[in-house]
Amino acid sequence: MNHMRMNQNQKMTAMERLASGLRINRAADDAAGLSISEKMRGQIKGLQQATRNIQDGISLLQTAEGGMQEVHAMLQRMNQLAVQASTGTYDDRDRSKAALEFNQLKNEIKSISKGTNFNRIPLLDGRYSGAEQGTYSQVTGSKVLNGNVQIDSTNDTLQFQLDSGQVSITLGHGSYTSSDLVQHINTQLSNQHVELRASLMDGKLNFSSTQIGNHAIHQVTGSGMSLMLNTVKGEPAKYIVAGEALLTPSINIVKGVNDTLTFDVDGTSYTITLDEGTYDTPLHANPDTSPLAMEINKKLMEQSIPISAGYGGFVGNHPSLPGNVFSSCLTFYGKVGNIGNFGGSAKDTLLGNLWTDQLQGGTQSRIIGAANVAMGMQIISGINDTIEIEINGTIKSYTLSEGNYNTADLIDELNHQLLSDHITATLSNGNVVLSQSDGYAMKISGGSLSRDLFFSYSLGEKAATSNQGISIQIGNEAQDQVTLSMPSLNLLVQKLDVIDLSTAAGANNALSLLNHLVDHVSIERAKLGAYQNRLQHTANHVLNYIENLSASESRIRDADMAKEITQSIRAKIIMDAGQSMLAQANMIPQHILSLLK
Repeated sequence: MNHMRMNQNQKMTAMERLASGLRINRAADDAAGLSISEKMRGQIKGLQQATRNIQDGISLLQTAEGGMQEVHAMLQRMNQLAVQASTGTYDDRDRSKAALEFNQLKNEIKSISKGTNFNRIPLLDGRYSGAEQGTYSQVTGSKVLNGNVQIDSTNDTLQFQLDSGQVSITLGHGSYTSSDLVQHINTQLSNQHVELRASLMDGKLNFSSTQIGNHAIHQVTGSGMSLMLNTVKGEPAKYIVAGEALLTPSINIVKGVNDTLTFDVDGTSYTITLDEGTYDTPLHANPDTSPLAMEINKKLMEQSIPISAGYGGFVGNHPSLPGNVFSSCLTFYGKVGNIGNFGGSAKDTLLGNLWTDQLQGGTQSRIIGAANVAMGMQIISGINDTIEIEINGTIKSYTLSEGNYNTADLIDELNHQLLSDHITATLSNGNVVLSQSDGYAMKISGGSLSRDLFFSYSLGEKAATSNQGISIQIGNEAQDQVTLSMPSLNLLVQKLDVIDLSTAAGANNALSLLNHLVDHVSIERAKLGAYQNRLQHTANHVLNYIENLSASESRIRDADMAKEITQSIRAKIIMDAGQSMLAQANMIPQHILSLLK
């Protein structure tokens, strides 16, 4: 009976496996095998989905590449238009027609940039360009650009010290509105392939890196710094020399007798020779219009001597004169440091004894910074320790001592270094203000400290978490991903915005930029093609992976049909034989009883 039960169980097991096609129908059939099989099944199903993901990724790349292909075609046409507009056989009216088509193509590129998407995922607007999310390095000046800005030889150069080295641009001379100036600067930056972009921030000129992250703008120098820094033009005090000789009502100048006058101005010696004649010396409201003063001023102008002469009543501050008044006297004055050492045959005639008076009433020149130094500053020798200031046309360099300064100590150190040139540093709302007491024209011309001390500056940073692109899941594990960095057309569109084909010069300048943009799009399309080829190989690999994994899982989980059929037939035969033997065994007692009868 026990053997019959065992045979019955074997037959039922074989029939179950034949009915389900599986060797393992429950954990009791093969606990270890079930565990391995379920793990493999999970891998297989995940990989099957991964193959669909990969195909979707390839379709996404083909969509993006199609958009870039059209951009490529339009850039080629734009380049053709620029070449056409550059030739001298076209006038500006012809160029305006080329510019019209150029602008329409530019608008279509903008449309492709914003409108190309896959499953409502934007592909070309920079959102998935692979660039780190974060902030841009930038510097902002303190000067608000109001009205028209005049560019000439005194403010036409800008130099930038970037990570990649020093680059410079030269601005075209002329009058610009603030927005036109920004556009012109961006054109020059694009022509030089400088990775900076100019903009207006609250009316102030701002330069920012076109790359997110720690890409520093180390220095901004050049004569164009005056476009960024708020300066107040001073008025130097007039240095006055007055003679006490009374010259009314006229004076005679005789050649070789009293016609020469020598003097020094700020250490430079000059000689003037007056024409012979009699000069009236009436008192005028304007002392420069006296005939004597006009003759002397004519001689001064011939040599470009930076002083003037006047004749008339003059109020000074010499205590030996009644009422502190120089009356009816010849004076020399100018916005200079010193006038003196008078001599020559005309000295006694024109001046007699001399009185000098350094008049007050001049105003200070000032430079107002935009950097907030309220928290102090660290000065490092050779890194950020020098300032270059142009004073009255002469560039002076100052070097600060190395150290970690609080605000008060920083101002003290600046004053210590600048004292010799009558420059005073103060703090206003956290910003450094330099004042020149002599009123001479003053501007920052360079130095390694100029950025930190005078510009509002921020270093770009990468975000702690950032969107690196579109991730395609190509396997079961979290790390089984391919990240697709999609092209960004934003910078390309910005560079196209500065191109103007309406003039020959603008069209000619556009050629190098357009060639650069064509190369840029070629590189981006090559990346998309490389991604597609990689994903195709990835798909082949995953399919091969699935095939082999499925075969292995089948050997563990699926039933061996031939074996199970054989086992089922064997169990049936044994059961039939057992039942026959059981029937015969049941008949033995009957045979015994029949014998007893």
